[in-house]
This record gives sequence, C-alpha cells and structure tokens, in this order.
Amino acid sequence: MQACKTASSEIHNQRQKTLGYVREDLTHLNSYKVIETVHDCEERIRATYQSVVGQKMQASATPIEEAVIVLDKDANLDQLIRFGNLCHGRLGITPIQYYVHMDEGHYDAKTREWKPNYHGHVIFDTTCREHVMVQRQVKRNGKVQKGPDGKPLMHEVDNYGKIIRLSPSDMSLMQDLAAEATGLKRGVASDAVHLNAQRYKAQALAEQSMRIERDNEKLLSSNNDLAEENAALRETNDNLTQTSSNLRQEVSRRRLELKTIKLAKSVRTSLKKGFDRLAVAVGISPELKRLQETVADQAKALDEKSAENGRLEVLLHEITQRRDELQRESNRNLYRANEAEKQRRENGYTLVKITYRLAATGPAFVSIFEKMGLPELLGEDLWKQAKRETMDRSQDVSHSRGIRR
Repeated sequence: MQACKTASSEIHNQRQKTLGYVREDLTHLNSYKVIETVHDCEERIRATYQSVVGQKMQASATPIEEAVIVLDKDANLDQLIRFGNLCHGRLGITPIQYYVHMDEGHYDAKTREWKPNYHGHVIFDTTCREHVMVQRQVKRNGKVQKGPDGKPLMHEVDNYGKIIRLSPSDMSLMQDLAAEATGLKRGVASDAVHLNAQRYKAQALAEQSMRIERDNEKLLSSNNDLAEENAALRETNDNLTQTSSNLRQEVSRRRLELKTIKLAKSVRTSLKKGFDRLAVAVGISPELKRLQETVADQAKALDEKSAENGRLEVLLHEITQRRDELQRESNRNLYRANEAEKQRRENGYTLVKITYRLAATGPAFVSIFEKMGLPELLGEDLWKQAKRETMDRSQDVSHSRGIRR
C-alpha cells in the first residue's frame, strides 16, 4: 500500500506506453475495471474537504493510495473486486479502480526462461465518505491539550471528507482480507524492509550482472581449454601429415619396385618358355631345372613384395582417414573458440550497458552496490565513471558541458 502516483498510475496500469518488462503478446490476458478516474476522484476529494473543513487540503496530502497484491496464474478480476469490497466494509476505504496484470516478468539471465510476475492493483479513495464520529485529540495552536491527569484531552469530530489514517494493524488486516479474497496463502509477517519497484529492479540488475560475470569466467576458462585442445590437435595433425607424406613416398617407391618386379616376372615367363624349347632341342634339362628354381625364387619374392605393398596401401588409407577426421575436429574447435570469444565480447558490452544503467538509478544505491561487490565486478574504471555520473545527476549537472542547469 503506497501513495498513488496520480500522474502516471493509469498510464502504467492501462499499458498506455511501452514497458521493457512487459510482454505485449500476453497483454490481452490483463483485465481491469475503472469506476472513477484518478483525476476526477482527486478533484472531488479536495472539493469535499474544502467545503467541510473550510480550507484547502494540503498539496502534499495523499488521499488516493494504491495496493499491489501478489496473485497466481489463475487470478481474475472478481477476486480483486471482492478484496475491494472487504476493505470498504472493514476499513471504510473505497476502491475506484481494479487491475489484473498477467504480462509482467523477466527472462532468467542463465536459462532465458520467462519468469512471470502475476499481480493486481487496487486504487483506493482513502477519505471517509460517510458521517462517522471519531475520537480526536484536542489541539490549540498545534499543541495537544492535556487534562489534570496528564492524559491528552479527546473529543468527537465528524470524519466525513477527511483522510482515514490506516495503522499497521489495518495494513495487517488488509493482508488477511487479500488472502481471504484470492484464496492464496497469507504472507508471513516480517521485519524486513521491502524494496519498491525501482530498488527491486536495480538489485535484480546487479544480481544479473554478477551471473553474467560468472558465466563469462566459465566461457573464458572453456575458451582456454579449447585453445589448448586445438593446439594439441594441430600438433597431432602436423605429425599425421608428415607420416602421411613419408608413407606416400614409400608407396611410390614400392610401386616403382613393383613395376620392376612385374617386368622381371614377364621376362622370367618369356625365358622359361625359351628354355623349355631349348631343352627339348639340345637336351640341357639339368641347367634348365636350375634356371627354373631361380625363376621360382624370384616369383616368390615378387609375391611377398606385392602383399607388403597391399598392406602399406591399406595403412595409408587408414591414416589419411584419421588425418581428415582430426582436421574436421580441429575446425569444430576453432568454431567453438570463435563463438566463445564472440560471447565474451557480448558479455563485456552488456557490462558496459549495465554500468550506464546503474548511473541512472540515483545516489541512494551507490552504497548498496558497493556492499554487493559491484566495483570489483565492473572494474575500478567503469565503477568510478558510473559513480561520478550518478552523483552529477543527483546535483543536476550536465555531463556534456559540465555546468549546472
């Protein structure tokens, strides 16, 4: 429950401008009911107050307040209307507008999963619309008058047209009524100081920047590992290339030797035929037998050379395939390394944007971010720049010309 920003509440609630944390494709799920505009309500309240009290209501008074209620995905407008009616019956404040927002949220920085923020807004006229007598302290010249017993003197006054002051117990009752109207579990009472929307977004931004930095460190480590693995693959590839070159030379030599052996085999066959004919003609069978044995030994040697050459060609084919596989793996690692470097540059650019966004949050957050360790995260130079711009903005100093407006 907080004072309604009369100038911007309806613009935000009715999505009359584009918001970075809103998914426009889900806006059609929103619903709202307007009984009276904020402007008309404020004009009526101030006119009633002046007619009743005889003087204008203070400009700093906040007779219109806005309650924000956490809902779930099954929330509907009827639940908010029931809550507004309960508040009117128990506390006397009157609802004038209801809104159910189902399109707000954020994307998780690591998983990129959409995290919805289902909630509702109820705008209340917190002035008394009926003639109700309430106890008030007697004051003169702004001082509380006391009786003989030392206790403040009290008297009854008509509270019509005046602001109903809600106590902490009234706020606690509103939480009970919200749980009753929506069917959701009531929040546990806490002494923790709750952040408003701006501070919550600033804190979420800081946490996101820390997650980005951790992811960036992992990417850098992975990039280094990939570089080492790629260097090892390159060395292996060079060794295989050299081995392949040596094998190619050996195969070429063996092929030449094989051609020589085949030629010798052809000569042997021709000689055998000639010797056979000569043996028949001149009867030199013993000499022919020796020549045949010599030719047989040469044929056996030829067959062994042919078999060894076949094994070498198979080995060359296998090594060539392995070298090609390693080359493809090397190319994939180079691609992953380039992608990691690209991600690192994008993360660096994101940190720079975060720095300038932090400069717009205001000096109230400087100490918060320092305690959170943001100076070490962003780096001393970026942090000093962001801090200086924040302080200058708070003093209304133009950065471009360095003078006070």
